[in-house]
Amino acid sequence: LAVPTWADPTLDRLPAGTKVLNDWNLGGYLMWRYPRLDLMMHGYGDTFTTAELDRNTRLLLVGPGWQQDLKASGARVALLRPGSLLTTQLVLQEGWHVVHSSDDLVLLQAPESWRSPQPAVASPFASAG
Repeated sequence: LAVPTWADPTLDRLPAGTKVLNDWNLGGYLMWRYPRLDLMMHGYGDTFTTAELDRNTRLLLVGPGWQQDLKASGARVALLRPGSLLTTQLVLQEGWHVVHSSDDLVLLQAPESWRSPQPAVASPFASAG
């Protein structure tokens, strides 16, 4: 993984506890580098309930109910691989905005219209370009 230059300053600006939708394969590194963030996926499977593991699989496979799962999670930020099915669906189908991108990572933010039962931690990219 080539970490782009925008990753550290941008992710470090996110408030502690920000829920981040991320690719499972990135979770270990992200958990180590950004321990303040609430990652939806990482390599410690024994910390997840069966329902959470099922949800995460549905999200990555864009399976039935994935939009409801994501809305219910409270995540308003996603750090994913560019070109993945989930990334493509978030941008094209759900209207998420590309904040930053590189060959290895894309950072997305949910649109203003995105709502869920869980409160967003903050509007993290107010000053991001």
